Formats: sequence, C-alpha cells, structure tokens
Amino acid sequence: MGQQNDLVHEVPGSRTGRKGLTGTSLMTAAAIGVVGCIVIVPLSYYQQAASLAFAQLVAATLGLWMLPCVFPLVFLRRPGTTLMACLVMGVISTFTTSYGPLSIATLAIEGLLLELPFLVTGYRKWTRAQFIVSALLLGTVMGCLTAQTAGIVRVTTVIVIENTIIADVSCLVFLRLTTQLARALRNTDLGGSLAAVDAG
Repeated sequence: MGQQNDLVHEVPGSRTGRKGLTGTSLMTAAAIGVVGCIVIVPLSYYQQAASLAFAQLVAATLGLWMLPCVFPLVFLRRPGTTLMACLVMGVISTFTTSYGPLSIATLAIEGLLLELPFLVTGYRKWTRAQFIVSALLLGTVMGCLTAQTAGIVRVTTVIVIENTIIADVSCLVFLRLTTQLARALRNTDLGGSLAAVDAG
C-alpha cells in the first residue's frame, strides 16, 4: 500500500495540514542540486560526445538527466523545490561544463516544465498522474529538441518522433527509479530527520 501511494499526496492548505515552501525545503533542494551535479556535469560531456554519433543516445539519457531535477518534488513535495535544485545545478554547470551561462537557462526551463503540472493546480495535490505528465512533458519537449541540439542538419519528422518516444520512455523509467530512491531515503535516519524538521 505504501509503495502504491508514493506519488499520491495532498498538500499545503489541504486537510492533511501540509505546508508550503519552507527554509528547510529550500536548503534541502539546494543540497540536492549540488549532489545532482554528480550526475548532470559528467552527463553533459557524455551527451556532447554521444551527439556526434547518434542523437538517440542523447535521448536515452534524458531520464537520467531528469532524475536529480525531479527528485526534490518526489521527496519533498513542496512547490518550487525542483526549480531551486535546477538553478543550483545550472550555476555549478556554468563553471564546470562548456555550456556556460546557458546551463542556468536550460535547467531553469526544465525545472519549470517539471513543476508545471503541479503549478496549474496550485500545488494542491500531488498525484501519480501529475508526476507521469511531468515526466512526459519534459521528455517530449527535450526529445523534440534532441536532434537540433545534436547538430543534425536534416531533421525529419521520423527522427523527431523516434527521439521523443525514446526520451519519454527514458523519463518514465527514471521516474520510477526516483520514487524508489526517495522511499529509500525516507527510511534512513537522515531522510526521517529532514522530513520531521520540514513538517515542523
């Protein structure tokens, strides 16, 4: 039962009594962003190298790219936490990858895309369907752009559809992995302490 409800939650202002964004949430999200760079920075270089061969390889990694971005939403379930984590990763990536300041804009947009399904409902509910839409939204947008960012000169409809499907599947697979990681962290002393402080 606990596993089935990992992505289902009511929030701030609802009868569950959950609050909105807190200082603890922001600090935790920022910390997740710093740790997330362990994935984002090396993946940036991999995607640059992979794009020289096959855009499909880049599309297949978009789920892994999404993992540290969506993790704050899954773990904290607070508005703005994914955007905060993405901004932190963007700032660090500015100095550690060849993308420079573009990293901030790119990751901020990705953070907004992931939060959009929750934003349109006023962050009142966090349902499995919203998380799935969130993952598919990011996968679809980034998948459609993969061929262009990979430098393919003649982008056909088939290539775009193929990359989008690969990206969507990748994002759904890693969304599932993210929920498992969040559950595992909640069961640790650290995760329990963060949840207790944040709830208080």
